[in-house]
Amino acid sequence: MSNYHAYLIRLWRDDEQQPWRAELVSPHSGEAYHFATPEQAYAYLQQQLKAPTGNLSATATTTINKNS
Repeated sequence: MSNYHAYLIRLWRDDEQQPWRAELVSPHSGEAYHFATPEQAYAYLQQQLKAPTGNLSATATTTINKNS
């Protein structure tokens, strides 16, 4: 298990009637993990603290966007 994790977290909603969404971006790899709710992002982070290094959660949608 890694002793260091870093993510940029982005939370947004399209308007006041829409639910909040979340994105975690690794500054080291540029990988972005998108979540339908902030709670899913928090759960992903909790799993990362428990999981062996390199074991990604199946609940995250991973995209690589190094141009942002």
